[in-house]
Amino acid sequence: MPHDNRDLGREVRDRVKRTGEKYQEALAAIRDGRRYIFADDVDRFLAGEGRRGIPHEEAEDKEFLLASLRNGVSECYTCGDPGDVSAEDITVQIVVTSYDPDLSPATKLLELRRNHARCAPSQLLWVNQRDISRAPAHTTMCLRDQSLSEGTFAITPRPVMLPPDFGLDPQGAPEPALFITVEVTEDRGRGTAPWLSELERVFWLPAGFGERFTEATVKPGWSVRLVQGYQSSLVPNWVAIRVAEPFEEDEPPGHLYLGALDLPTAWAEALPAAGTRGRILVLIGPRALNREVPLVSAEFEPGQLGELLEHGAFLGAYLPFIHDRVSTGQGAPLPGAPDHVHGPKRG
Repeated sequence: MPHDNRDLGREVRDRVKRTGEKYQEALAAIRDGRRYIFADDVDRFLAGEGRRGIPHEEAEDKEFLLASLRNGVSECYTCGDPGDVSAEDITVQIVVTSYDPDLSPATKLLELRRNHARCAPSQLLWVNQRDISRAPAHTTMCLRDQSLSEGTFAITPRPVMLPPDFGLDPQGAPEPALFITVEVTEDRGRGTAPWLSELERVFWLPAGFGERFTEATVKPGWSVRLVQGYQSSLVPNWVAIRVAEPFEEDEPPGHLYLGALDLPTAWAEALPAAGTRGRILVLIGPRALNREVPLVSAEFEPGQLGELLEHGAFLGAYLPFIHDRVSTGQGAPLPGAPDHVHGPKRG
């Protein structure tokens, strides 16, 4: 039955007042017989604002969503009762992965929720799709002359202060560095030394790490990104040690390590200098020198680091350094999503 123009005008104005929609949007929704409500941030995201890593032609837009919402009766996500869009206002929430170049390089739509307008507003809800691990990274590789034999390694970074006169500081002052230890967790009966020598030959030396690490130049793709104040109650600080650029825009870079990093106060306070320089020293080892592997304990003393470096037990290089301080809004990797909201839960 066609609307009387005066009644239609009143209905449109009432909807605009009730939902905050623009007049033409409210008019189109009424003429189409739907009472779905889209918040401004939802509309903007569906129009392409804040999307990362997904070509526009492959992303869901508002027309696509409306086509999927043809069913007039749906279950309210918040209360669980049915809601009829032909008879009452229904709000639309969309759940989207928060952009992060290492964790989630594409802002994908994960879920669409419908609610009674009285139960929950229309919202764009950002979520973190990947958890940060506190465990060492594990990797495997094959020996050069034993292609069927695979060794397993645990890779653990730790923040250290470089002893005086080892780094780039012209005054010889200590500087923050990342100290990466590689533990052979499965040697297939061959011992530790052959595996560490093979790692050095195949990975560390070709990548640009060297004994004279102040002069070493690493291959493109290697870099360090440190994130502080990440909005997670379990792991606020983490590091990504990248070894390769992404193959595709919606893929993460290759990682040697991606996980938690506990930051001592003195190390964190010394970071601004590394951030200004745009580089941070990464030391990696131990090396198998004359088939002997130096012992690096989990709780090694600061003085031991200088001794290890004096004996050439670790290779090093200055890597490009990105420091994201999310909690202060400086370099935050989550554009358009200052808060990670998980929305109302049913029950």
